Amino acid sequence: ISANADCLKKVMDLIGMQREQISILRDIMRKAEMGIPSLPETMEERSLFCSMSTQWIAVIQQVKNIDEMYARRRNKNINRETASIEREIEERRLEVLLLMEEATTLQHEVKRLNENTELAIGMMKKNYEKAPAA
Repeated sequence: ISANADCLKKVMDLIGMQREQISILRDIMRKAEMGIPSLPETMEERSLFCSMSTQWIAVIQQVKNIDEMYARRRNKNINRETASIEREIEERRLEVLLLMEEATTLQHEVKRLNENTELAIGMMKKNYEKAPAA
């Protein structure tokens, strides 16, 4: 039960991190839609993204450990509390995957908007250079 509870806590932490990433991406996207060029990642953003990767690896390892623990047990009967926690873990893992998909979609949209902004800035520079001196 404690291994499952620990895994659930790690998954819930990962969900929180994913939601924070989505919030950051939406903010970047709003700025990009206004034509504001994207700034380099802040240390906070880098730290968050690094922590997310580490947390995802920890969740995967925890699930493997739980699976190995069950494989070693001859009696596969598990109590209701353990089964309930396992269902919760699986539901949260699915939520993480959906959040990751949303974040990826937002990242692609931000990239597209930034490319459009850079293109517009480049065209303005060319037009400025071609304009006759006043």
